Amino acid sequence: RTVAMTLANSAAILPLRLAEVLTVAAPRCVGRDLRIAVLERTLRQDPGDLGRRAAAIAHYSRQAQAVLDARGAGAVVGAERKRRLEEPLGRAKEHLEYVLEATEDIGRLHHVLTGAFGAKLFYELPEVTARYMRKIGLHQECLEEFGTKSEFEERATQYHFANALAVLKAAGCQEPARDLYEEALELEWQGRRPIRWRSFEQTPAVYIPLEHHPFWEGARRPRIADVMESNFEAVRADLDELLRRRGTAGGGSRGFLGGVLPAKRAPENGALPQAVAAYPNLVEDDGVWDMLQVYVSGRWQEEACALMPRTSAALREHLPTSDSPLVHYNSEELVLFLLAPGSRVRLHNGGSNAPLNLHMGVSGCQGAHMEVAAWCRPLLRRWHRPPCLARRPGGAMGVGGEDDAPTARGAARRVLFPCLHPPDLLRGLGRGEASAIDRRGCVSLPGLAISRRWFRSSHAAA
Repeated sequence: RTVAMTLANSAAILPLRLAEVLTVAAPRCVGRDLRIAVLERTLRQDPGDLGRRAAAIAHYSRQAQAVLDARGAGAVVGAERKRRLEEPLGRAKEHLEYVLEATEDIGRLHHVLTGAFGAKLFYELPEVTARYMRKIGLHQECLEEFGTKSEFEERATQYHFANALAVLKAAGCQEPARDLYEEALELEWQGRRPIRWRSFEQTPAVYIPLEHHPFWEGARRPRIADVMESNFEAVRADLDELLRRRGTAGGGSRGFLGGVLPAKRAPENGALPQAVAAYPNLVEDDGVWDMLQVYVSGRWQEEACALMPRTSAALREHLPTSDSPLVHYNSEELVLFLLAPGSRVRLHNGGSNAPLNLHMGVSGCQGAHMEVAAWCRPLLRRWHRPPCLARRPGGAMGVGGEDDAPTARGAARRVLFPCLHPPDLLRGLGRGEASAIDRRGCVSLPGLAISRRWFRSSHAAA
């Protein structure tokens, strides 16, 4: 370490060419500090070198990510973690802001934000991240998608504004989030305002004006919720058997299905892998959120069904709910989620507000709660079977546990999650209109004419 610091300090006084040679010749463990010192010196001489700026952002981002990823004896929390993050994030921020002001190239901006900086760090520098997303979204290339894509598709400007809002809201930056929300609603394209969100708490990338409630309860609750609750014991039996197989196979303590399913593999015949990380960028810190996809992309995943035979048998007759095309590939799915002990899912929006999401806690849910648009519901009611909670995914939603709940420390949380596509949503699109459906069975309209004509005639019914 002393040698490394000496070399790094020498970068300021050595001839630049000699310092650059030393960065190549020195071993990686010794020359790392020297390399960044030389990089910073080069940027002082040529501040407009955006390639080197991106390299500096990547270096400092790796340092910050290492602090966030530290586990066990090396883990840091609270004030100490904040102190260790301050320098690398501060330096990364300086370079991020320079690049943001220096270029209109949205390809470069996207590469710097997602490649050099990285999605896991968005929530550490939320306002800078949101400014990148906003600038990309306001580019002419993105705005033009309001004229070439329908309300049922991801249009670039709304997509980037939605992501920026998700990051700001999850990080607690309410004032800049509301400013951006108002700007999105006021945005005009060819004499109209195409972003039609109705609520600050519901800002997905694909938004269709439909009936919304934080939770769909009472008469509004889908019938499949009753089916899930009546089959709770069968679902629990499948899970218990699955976990026994996992234990016999020697699955790791933090993994979900280690040893039960094969390791990562290439999809076959277009099918998706069955056991994957759910949405790792939405989990706080080093949390684990895994999933087993039982039904997705309009297909039952037979290998997963074999692992959950009672569950899949009970729900097969209920999925798919209709032959309507899907807004996204996962607009209708059946998933078993695992949230590892102490893990928290950040506040987030789904990609679309079209489906209805249902959640039924199966195990480890004591003290757990779900927050949707500032409304909270427990995932497990004391002395009762778990309720099946229904909601639309476009609303801001997060999952966590009470600080003193046993599940926050010791037991993994497992939730059965069907996502339903409302059968009347796209009934205006005939099955023969092939131009409206892409190869995944998702909505892909050539323009606004079809969707706007349908929308006027079917809005009230939807």
